[in-house]
Formats: sequence, structure tokens, C-alpha cells
Amino acid sequence: MGGDDQPPQGGAVIATHSPPAAGDAGPSTEGYVINSTGLANMVKDNQIQFLRAYGGGEELAKRLKCDPNKGQSKNADFAAAQAEYGRNYIDPPTVTPYLVLIWEGLHDVTLLMLIASAVVSIVLGLAVGHDESVGGGEESSEESSSAEWLEGVAILVTVALVLNVQAMTDWSKSRQFRKQQLELEDNKFVQVIRDGEDLTIHPRDLVVGDLMRIAVGDILPADAVMLHGSEIKMDESALTGESTLIPKCTAAKALAYISPEEAPADMHDGEKEFPFLLSGTSVMSGTAKVLVVAVGEHSLQGRILALATKENNGEIVAAMDHPDEAKGDKEEEATKPKNPVSKCCGAFMRGVRGFFTFGNLDAGGTLVEKLDQMAIDIGKAGVTVAVITFTVMVVRWCVIEFTGENARAWAGVSDVEVLLESFVTAVTILVVAIPEGLPLAVTLSLAISMRRM
Repeated sequence: MGGDDQPPQGGAVIATHSPPAAGDAGPSTEGYVINSTGLANMVKDNQIQFLRAYGGGEELAKRLKCDPNKGQSKNADFAAAQAEYGRNYIDPPTVTPYLVLIWEGLHDVTLLMLIASAVVSIVLGLAVGHDESVGGGEESSEESSSAEWLEGVAILVTVALVLNVQAMTDWSKSRQFRKQQLELEDNKFVQVIRDGEDLTIHPRDLVVGDLMRIAVGDILPADAVMLHGSEIKMDESALTGESTLIPKCTAAKALAYISPEEAPADMHDGEKEFPFLLSGTSVMSGTAKVLVVAVGEHSLQGRILALATKENNGEIVAAMDHPDEAKGDKEEEATKPKNPVSKCCGAFMRGVRGFFTFGNLDAGGTLVEKLDQMAIDIGKAGVTVAVITFTVMVVRWCVIEFTGENARAWAGVSDVEVLLESFVTAVTILVVAIPEGLPLAVTLSLAISMRRM
């Protein structure tokens, strides 16, 4: 693309951003392309040389079929502008389906422990009850079939109730949030100039090339370039977190005091004023006419919202944010001993150390995270007590039956039944230790609180 070429009007990708040579006369593209990506990058990166390449803000407005003073025509093809530069609307995130919420709830640590304990309780109850019924007659069979599996089924019913209440609460909350968001968006309006007349339209109807009026208290619905106005100061804390008000100037003023020789790397100087206004920022003083150049997902606020709604892989994000730590972990793995015995011993010791390490409930975190940690700690304590109980019962039985003057030989099935009874006792301790009523109580409390709010 040479210095005298006309800029394309289609969807070409923005090229290099080298500034024009000092001796060039007249507007020049110099790699700056008028399309949705090029205009959005112009505002995001404060590319004042973009405006210079096209002859200034007013000439850029004419390229976008907008009169710098009268705005676009009322009979303009707004649908074509939306097709070329995008709509000023971002689809809200879809409501998560009910069954997906059920599946996500099944990943809760407490519920997984309850399901496991319920299955073990049912299997052992039916198995032990069947063995006892064989030797105890019809009466014992009826008692076993009516009571042994009842506790496990009750736990499964509780888990199903918790999952459905939690899923229904989250589903209703998502629908209410989306409804409120649509109601708030329907109450927003902006002032535009078309054919020299002031019109009030919905922000969704804004298109690239519209001439928009802004005043104190307005929140910009799109990225724009300031053509006319004075004393404009913007609050960009919603995007940058900085509470300092940012002064803005017109495109003509910015081109007058920023020389063509200044490199794009110097365009972020905090002492300079720029004509670029970011979507989502608030007007704190002054009035102005601005040219809309980026809308919807192409605006800066739209890009941020689009990124916020995407699902990212946590490990990849962590590796991108901390590449040195990821590299250090790989080097540490490479320097570990390759001996299989050493690996097994190391893994075993890490597992034992992790099992006997309990979480700190006083540390930060959400209520759900603290409940998960508490459930894990209770499970660890229950396993420890169950193992100790089973060991003591078996050792005591072995000492009584197989040592001393009354020592006897192994009796086969009857002795296996004694060991099985000891195992069932240990499992019962573990099942009782897990609080099956806690998830239900917390879920109901959160559901009631959400409805009252």
C-alpha cells in the first residue's frame, strides 16, 4: 500500500502503524485502514497519526459519510453501516441450562462424599442383611430388607433435593439478572445529529459515522473522536481504575500541537490531550460533538465485556500471567530423580502429608470454598477414626480368639462375618461423620436470602 493509495472500505486487517514522512503532502493512508479493527485500535492506542493520515477528524467524518456539522442523512443506509462496522449491541451471556447446573452441582466436594457414603451404606446394608437373612430365617430377612438400606437411600434423597434447590436458585437468579439488565438498557438514550436536527435514539441504533452530542453526566455508549467542544474532562476509572479526570481536546487541536515526527510509542504521554473518547467512560465537565468510530464488540468496553464472558482455561491463563513460575516448575520437574522407587516414595509422602494437613477456615475465601474445606477436613477426621476403630476391633478380636489358653483355629465363614461386621461399624462411623444436612441448610438459606433481596 503506497503513500498515494486510497484506503480500502472493506474488512482488510490493519497493517503496520508507521507515521508518515515529514515531507508528504495531503492525506495519506500510511498503513492505517478504515475498518472496524483499524478505527477501534486508533482510539485504544491514541493513534493521532491515524487522523493525520486521513486529513484530520472532519475529513475522517466525511470518509464515514458524515457531515462534520450536520451529521449523517436521515435516509442513510444504516443497515449497511451496521453490516460493515458492527452493531452497537453485545449479546448477553446465555442462561445456563438447568441440567448443566445439576451437573456442576455434582462437582461439590461435600455432595460427592455424601454420594459415596450412601452407595457404600446401601451396598453393605444389603450384603450384610442378605447374609444375616440366610442364617436367621424369614423374620430377620424382613427386618434387614426394611432397614439396612434406608439410611443410604435417605442420604441420596437429600443430595437430590440439595442439587435441585441449588440449580433452581441459580437458574432463577440468572433469568432475573438478565431481565433487569434488559430493562436498564431499554431506559438509555443518546442525542445524535442527523440532517442538522437533534434526535433522541436508543444506543443500539448508533452506527459508525454518527455525530453524537455529549454533556455532563453522559456515559459514552461507543468509542468516539471529538470534533467540536470545549472543557471536556472524562472519568475513565470504570476502565482503567484511575480516579484522575482526563482532559480531552478536539481533533484539530491535537493535530496542531502534536508534530508528525512523534512516534506512536510517545502517544501515551500523560501531559498531552487527545481527542479519543472511550466507551463506558463518563463526561464530568463540558459539552462536545463527537464522531462515533467503534461500536459494540469492537469498542474498548465491548472488547472487555466479550473477554469477560468467555470461558478461559485457568492453567493457561496462570501460565500466561506468570511465565517465569511456569518455567521454574518445568525445570524443577526436570531436575527431580528419575528412579521409580524414589518417585513412588515421594508421591506417597506427599499424599500422607496432604491427608494430615487441615485447612484454615479463618483464611479468605467464599462461603462455598470454606464449606468444601470443612467437609474435606471432616471426611479426613472420619476416615482416621474409622480406621482406628476397625484396627482396634480386629486386634482385640484376634487377641481374644487366637491367643492364650482358649486359642482356636480359623473358622472360615463365621470369622469372615465377624471381620465384615467390624468393617461395617467403621463405615457407619464415616457415614455419620459427614454432615448430610449441612449442604441442604446452606442451600435453603442462600435461596431464601436471594428471594428477600
